[in-house]
Amino acid sequence: MNIVILSAHGTFTRIQKGDKKVNRRRLHAIDAEIKLSRDIHELKGELKRTVFILDACDVGARVGEFRKAANALGVIGFSQTVDWADSAIFVLALLLHIQTQGIFQKPESDARALVRHLVDDLRQGTYKSLAKALGLEVAWADS
Repeated sequence: MNIVILSAHGTFTRIQKGDKKVNRRRLHAIDAEIKLSRDIHELKGELKRTVFILDACDVGARVGEFRKAANALGVIGFSQTVDWADSAIFVLALLLHIQTQGIFQKPESDARALVRHLVDDLRQGTYKSLAKALGLEVAWADS
């Protein structure tokens, strides 16, 4: 399993393109803009074992659609405008739980189930109010 954290200033909009609405996710770095909604299609098929953490304002909206476009194992993101410290606390808590549980030493199927369980525990337990304030959204390959 791979965990990829994308962290920067972010924006999310839905635009009309022809007869359908499409998502536009962007990360704004000092030296460039990453167009996630466009660029992720170039990696499709390479991300089946990857969990993305979209650690940026708004880009975590509608994560199910991003997960499908990436064909990723999972996506965790924030759909609200977030305070950097708040999102960092949540992501670091998740990473600490992942490390403590030894996720990367476990068989693939066990690791997947455990990551899902850890995210649910954080969302419903100690970090419930923080997850709500961040607009935590989660999507998994088999849900």
